[in-house]
Amino acid sequence: MQISRLTDKVMEQSDTINRLQEKAVDFGRLERHFGREQVQLIVEQTKTLEHAERAKKCPERAFEMSRQKRGLIGHDGYGEKSNDTAVC
Repeated sequence: MQISRLTDKVMEQSDTINRLQEKAVDFGRLERHFGREQVQLIVEQTKTLEHAERAKKCPERAFEMSRQKRGLIGHDGYGEKSNDTAVC
């Protein structure tokens, strides 16, 4: 049973590696077509926009988290442990 589980995990990792290698090749194509600097600029601008969007969606969460650290409220702000996986 253990060997089967580990074999499945190795196959899963292999699939992940293959997909990442394909993405790297595609990224290289974009760099050759548009130029490395242009692609890097687009990536950095997109990261900045994504960060700003996350920050805009979650300003209240940061306040709640600071209150949690002081023990004033529960994990979700209402005394219950939250399953929320959003990162703000």
